Amino acid sequence: MPRSSETMSIDPNKIAALKDFVALLKQTPEVLHEPKLQFFTDYLRSLGATIPPKPEGKEDDVEEADEDEPMKNGKPTTTTERMEEDNEPEEDEEEEDEEIEENEPEEDDPDLMAPDESSEFPSLAPAGEVEFTDEQYTKISDLKEAAQEAIENGDYVMAVLKLTEVVEMGNPTALLYTKRADVLLKAQKPMACIRDCDEALKINPDNGKAYRIRGKAYRYLGHWEEAHRDLDLGQKIDYDEGVWELQKLVDEKFAKLDDKRRMKQRKQEEKERKKREKEMRRRKAEAQRRYEEQKRQEEEQKKSRANVQEDDDDMPDLDFSGMPGAGAGGMPGGGGGGNPMNFVQTLLRDPEIAEEITKDPSLAKKLEEVQKNPGKMMEYMSDPAFQKVFQKLMGKFGGGMGGGGMPGGGMPGGMPGGMPGGGMPGGFPGGFPGM
Repeated sequence: MPRSSETMSIDPNKIAALKDFVALLKQTPEVLHEPKLQFFTDYLRSLGATIPPKPEGKEDDVEEADEDEPMKNGKPTTTTERMEEDNEPEEDEEEEDEEIEENEPEEDDPDLMAPDESSEFPSLAPAGEVEFTDEQYTKISDLKEAAQEAIENGDYVMAVLKLTEVVEMGNPTALLYTKRADVLLKAQKPMACIRDCDEALKINPDNGKAYRIRGKAYRYLGHWEEAHRDLDLGQKIDYDEGVWELQKLVDEKFAKLDDKRRMKQRKQEEKERKKREKEMRRRKAEAQRRYEEQKRQEEEQKKSRANVQEDDDDMPDLDFSGMPGAGAGGMPGGGGGGNPMNFVQTLLRDPEIAEEITKDPSLAKKLEEVQKNPGKMMEYMSDPAFQKVFQKLMGKFGGGMGGGGMPGGGMPGGMPGGMPGGGMPGGFPGGFPGM
């Protein structure tokens, strides 16, 4: 008779193993094509499920293991051991690649400039609009001429000072900041140059010369990506043939840098992929370990049940059909069609009763004597072991022994060993129930 859902209980270990197995199938559905899981795929198809096709070019792990079983210490390795050892060489290769990349020497560039401190930057123009007088216009013109003369003489420091005086008077133009930025770069002040280019582009975002000068400054700082960006944009706005050689150099440096960055990105992606695969293998190994452990437990349970069955088969067959008061071949009140042998064997399959009889084989013999001569019951009731087994048998019939079966209408005076209440009136109630 099938067990109802209310009485069925599932081992928590089995549920945990099933959850791990389902998680494994979500990540690696090709596992379903392993021959050992054929029964499971057949069951899924019977429910109307669609099994994903087997990937081409891949072989089942189980088939590979059967054809060429790896060995470890002279013994075949298990699936779990193979999965756990699978990724160790890959980690060593990744570490070696990273060391090579870190130890790769930088190319010497004699044209690089040292970054200048912000404290050395020349001042900016005051905020707001200023109304210049004719004298101030004259002064601005004189300062610009002096700055140009200093540039022609190679005195870039003096040129910066003259241009700074013009800036401090106010109302600077994008051209003025660009001019001072160019001189600052010639004076090997690349950071100050970049700051002035930024100010020029705030005033005029389409100032191609400001982009080119700032691109040059980035080049002398070794910032190839920024230099490539500014030179490319400056040449698109206002092309200058004089910058072609510089732009060619920057493009080559940027291309190498971009290739290196892409390679690093690919390595990182490959590292992440291997990490995911390693985690998948770990989960698969854990699921396989749980499966093997569950299979081992089930085998042990089968052996245990087989041993119990053998013990039951070794039990003596007890026949109570001869007890007085039994109806035609049965227990008292049992009717002619009953089979006391089956019922008694069912009682003796009770683990506690079977355990007691296993401990003391003489109990079986005593029960045989009682079935032939119920009067022997009083004699054996002084034996605590017999009394314990008999009380368990009584419990199978609801804890009492009523009228109609034992000869003499009962056992007066109580039973030795402390069974109170004036005996057991009337014997078994109409025979064992269900007979």
